[in-house]
Amino acid sequence: METGTDIRWTDDPAHDLTDPIHRLSDRVDDYDCGHAAALVKLLKDRERDLALIRRQLETRILQEMKRQGADKMATFPGPVYDDPTSDGGFTYVISRRVAKRRAKVDGAGLIRAVKALASDERMRVNKATGEVIPVDTQTLEMVETAFRLEPRWSVLAGWGIEDNDYCGDTSYNETMKVET
Repeated sequence: METGTDIRWTDDPAHDLTDPIHRLSDRVDDYDCGHAAALVKLLKDRERDLALIRRQLETRILQEMKRQGADKMATFPGPVYDDPTSDGGFTYVISRRVAKRRAKVDGAGLIRAVKALASDERMRVNKATGEVIPVDTQTLEMVETAFRLEPRWSVLAGWGIEDNDYCGDTSYNETMKVET
C-alpha cells in the first residue's frame, strides 16, 4: 500500500515486525553464547533503528495535528495491527505532550539562588503563625521542595546506613555490553 511518499508499507507491518520476533523468541535456547551475543548486538542496533522510525512517525502525526490546528488532541482513524481478531479499523486518540529538556544545569548556582531566597525574611515567615523560621530550616525545606533528592546508596553505605533497612524491595538487574 502506497503512502504518497517514497516509503512503501506492507499490508500488515505488525505481522512483519512480530513474526520474526516470535520466531526468534521460540529459538532462544538453541543459540550458543557466541550466536546469542551477536544477536544481542544486532537487536540493540535494531532497537535504535525502530526508535528512529517511531520518532519519524510521531513527528509526521504531530505535524499533521499542527496543520489541522489541533494543539493538544486529535483523532485519526486507522487499522488495528496488533489485534488479529479485529475486523475493522480503530480511532486513535493522540494527545500531544511537550517535555522541556534542560542540559548543562548549574546545580551549584541553583542551590546558591535557593539559599539567597531562603535568607530573605519575607520567605521565612510562617503564614499560619507569623513565626520567623531560621534560615537553615527554611533552606532545607526549600531544597527538599524544589529538588528531587535521590539516595546515593554508596555514600549512605559508607556511613553505615543499609539500603535493606529503607527499601521494601531490592533486586538486581544484570546487564551486559557487547563489543566487537
